Amino acid sequence: MIAKLVAMKPFQTMHNKRIQWCCKWKQDGAWRYVYDDNKKRCIEKQLARVAKLGKISVDEPVVKKPVPVKKPVHTIDFVFYERLESMDKKHEISEKHYKNTNNMYKKHIKPYLSDMDISVDSKTLNKYFNELETTDSNKNKIYKLLHALFEYSIKNGYIQFNPTNSVNKPAYNNKTRALEIDKTNQIILTLKGIINMLSYEQCKYHEYYNMFLLLTLGLRASELIGLTQESLNYADSSLTVSTQLRKENGAYYLKLGTKGKLTDFHSRTIPIGRQYKQAILDETNKHKNAVSLPVKLNDEYMKNETRHALFIKNNKPFDYNNLTYIWKRIQDEYHRIMLHDDTKPTYIRLHAFRHMAATQLAEQGENIQIAQAILGHMNPSMTEYYTHLTASMMKATAERFENNMLHEMTSLNYGIEQAMNIDTMLNEQKGVIERRSHTDTTNDMD
Repeated sequence: MIAKLVAMKPFQTMHNKRIQWCCKWKQDGAWRYVYDDNKKRCIEKQLARVAKLGKISVDEPVVKKPVPVKKPVHTIDFVFYERLESMDKKHEISEKHYKNTNNMYKKHIKPYLSDMDISVDSKTLNKYFNELETTDSNKNKIYKLLHALFEYSIKNGYIQFNPTNSVNKPAYNNKTRALEIDKTNQIILTLKGIINMLSYEQCKYHEYYNMFLLLTLGLRASELIGLTQESLNYADSSLTVSTQLRKENGAYYLKLGTKGKLTDFHSRTIPIGRQYKQAILDETNKHKNAVSLPVKLNDEYMKNETRHALFIKNNKPFDYNNLTYIWKRIQDEYHRIMLHDDTKPTYIRLHAFRHMAATQLAEQGENIQIAQAILGHMNPSMTEYYTHLTASMMKATAERFENNMLHEMTSLNYGIEQAMNIDTMLNEQKGVIERRSHTDTTNDMD
C-alpha cells in the first residue's frame, strides 16, 4: 500500500493503432499511463516510474491511505486575539482599554510566549515572570491578563486547568501612593497659581481660562471636552455631566454616559456657583450652536438627538489632543513668568485637578458622600484614595485637638477645683473642731 497513490489493474486498450497493455495509476493528483505489447514489461515500466514511492500490487487497487486529522493547536497568540475580538464585538471593552491591552501584549508577552501552546505549564510561566524586566505594576497587569486568557481558554474547552493558579503572583501594592504633605501642597498651589494666571486678560492663554476653571470642579478630561451648551441647568444653577467626546473614522460624536460600566448610562449633576455658571455662559455665547454632534448610546446613534459642543477650536470640537497640548504650554508659561524658570518643568497631569477637588472638599470638612457624588465615583473608597493630606488640614486638626483637649482639661480642672474646695472646707471644719476640743480640755484642767 502506497500513500497518495491509486493504481488500477493492467488492461488492454487501443494505443498507436494497435492493442497494447496499459497500466494506469494516479500519482500526485494526476493520472499516469504506461503502455507495452507485453503485460509483464508494462508492469515493470509502471514500477520503475513509481519506484520512489515503493512497490505496488497489481492484483488489487492501491487505496489512498487516510491522513490522521491533527487536533488544532491553539497558541497563546491565537487565543489572545480571539478573546480580544470577541470582547470588542460584545462591547465589553472600550477603545482605550482595547488599545492599552494590545500594546501590553505586543510589548511584554508576544516576544516571549506568543508561539507557545495555550496549555503551557506553570513552571514556564514562573520562569517568564522571573526573567521579565519591567515594573512590578506591569508584572501585576500581565499576570491578570494571562489569568483572564487562560480562563477564556477553559471556557472554550482549549485547556482544563489554569496554570496561573500555580504561579507566584507578582507582589504589587497599589495603595501606597499617598502623596507627602509637602508634595500635595506644592501641586495644589501650582494648580491654583495657573488658574489665577489664566484669569488675567494680558495672559497669553487667557482664552482657556473658562475651560480650566471648570476642570477645578473635579471633572475628568473626557467629561470636560464632552460638555455641551445644553449641560447647564440655568434655573437651578447646576451642571449635568452626561457625555464624553469621542472620535471614530475622523468624525466626532458624543458618547452618552460617563466613566462606569460601558453598557450603562451613568451621569451626575453638580451644583455650581456664580463664577462657574458665568464661565459656561461665556463659552456658550462665544460659539452659539456652532458645532452640532450626534449622540451615541451603546454604540448606536440616537435618532433626532444632537447637542452642541461647548469648547470649539477651528470650527471643530476641542478634543483631548488639543487639551493635553495646551495644558503643557500653559505650564511652560507659568514656570517662565511666575517662577522665572525657562527650563522644561515636570508636568502635572490633568487628572491632578480631580485629586485637588477631592482634597479641597475634605479640607472643608465635607461628608465623603458629597465628595463622591461630585466626583462621580462608584465606590467611596476611591474618593478616599483621591483625598490627600495638606498642611492646613493638619493645622486645623491640631487646633481642634488642642481645643478639645483643653476643654476636657478645663472640665477636669473644674471638678478638681470643686474637690479641692470641698477638701479645704472639710479641713477648716476639722481645724475648728480640734480647736474647740483643745479649748474645752484646757478649761477642764483649770
